[in-house]
Amino acid sequence: MVPGVAVVPGPSLRAVLTWLRASSLPAQPAAPAAAAAMAARCAGRLTAAPALRQALQASAAGGHHLCLTGPETAAIPELAAGLAMLLPALDPGEAMQVSEIHSVAGLLGSADSLITRPPWRSPHHTATLPAILGGGSGVTRPGEAPLAHHGVLFLDNAPEFARDILAALRQPLGSGHVVVARAGVTTQFPARFTLVAGMAPCPCGARPGCACSQLQARRYRARLASELGSYLSLWLTVRPAGPAPRRRPEPDLWAAHVADARDRARHRLRDTPWRLNGQVPGAQLARCWHPGTDASAAISRAAHAGQISRRAAGQVISVAWTLADLVGKARPGAEECAQALAFHLGTAS
Repeated sequence: MVPGVAVVPGPSLRAVLTWLRASSLPAQPAAPAAAAAMAARCAGRLTAAPALRQALQASAAGGHHLCLTGPETAAIPELAAGLAMLLPALDPGEAMQVSEIHSVAGLLGSADSLITRPPWRSPHHTATLPAILGGGSGVTRPGEAPLAHHGVLFLDNAPEFARDILAALRQPLGSGHVVVARAGVTTQFPARFTLVAGMAPCPCGARPGCACSQLQARRYRARLASELGSYLSLWLTVRPAGPAPRRRPEPDLWAAHVADARDRARHRLRDTPWRLNGQVPGAQLARCWHPGTDASAAISRAAHAGQISRRAAGQVISVAWTLADLVGKARPGAEECAQALAFHLGTAS
């Protein structure tokens, strides 16, 4: 964990002698083939869908929570994993914090004593409340939400999660931590993550062409929206995966754009308690970082028409700042505000 020092475990004295004679360190293990394959498939999808790529980049750069709706053939889990790929590496303090949480959970192996990449957690919809927040008999262990700290928590088939679990997630989404009370002992775990909710367009997941009515589809979406809808800034409908694009994917370049955008936001927020645009309260945005009357005219019209709430208007402005940071603008204009509003309303294409 010492910065600037490479630690290489020697399986035997013979191996150490061989390395010393060669005057070079052994090659580091490559990423698992499954992870590499998933990364390649996700990069191909993002190349073929510019709006989807922009939404995932905005989510990664600003810490904005995201809902992806589509059929099973849309491969939404791969896209959620792709969001984690776009996140920059953890800084030393973050890496220490994440590693400590995983160590307490008993998930830190000898091969990864320090976690340097943002975690990606994907619990099943049958998971219990202690499995999501934390618990256990005796020693309280962190659940999936704390394990996703500084990373991505993906809820596939999000409306299928128990209502009390969706409601309980409002605590970490609002405060950045979870509090677990067991047998008179209260434990607090940090849990500031980016939430990605995946869902089918209807209960059977086969829409269009299924027997589900419009009312059933709306009720299915409402299961998620009623509990977590006020925290989700980006809503996107994902089409089924098509043929691989001819243009070469550029995931490294996209990740670099995300890192640059985070640096711009961090510089702008340097004298505040926030680091990402998605962490800034709406009232503070309106007071200190309002885009301007002309630029935000579309947002104002949507609020006056009742399309979005006052809280949602703050989220849209926050996303507009992130979109401006991604293209290097000093301030969001009408284009960024309109695009952020389309993302929130789920009308982006």
